[in-house]
Amino acid sequence: MISLVIAVCFAAGGAYLVINYLDTIKKQKQELVERIVLRVAQVHGGIISITELAAASEMTISEAEEVLENFSRRGVAVRKLAGNGAAVYQFSTLLSAEEKKQAKSIYEL
Repeated sequence: MISLVIAVCFAAGGAYLVINYLDTIKKQKQELVERIVLRVAQVHGGIISITELAAASEMTISEAEEVLENFSRRGVAVRKLAGNGAAVYQFSTLLSAEEKKQAKSIYEL
């Protein structure tokens, strides 16, 4: 009986460790994807299309669209439509060096 209790405890502990590990891996992957998107957006002047993101990363078109829509829902990017109807995403918080130099103190506002 004690052996059974010990086995159940080990199994539960093992399951917890596996679940915790998988959550950690998922979080790390999400953080990596976010960094990739922001770097690609920075290279493209703060505005990127789904296709540009997919081409610059290992994401599929569907994955790139999902990630960019997630940024849009969170308010990090704004979805706009180009003249040809393609969706583009503007990351307005990615500033150029000139925009950073022209920034004003919060006390000047």
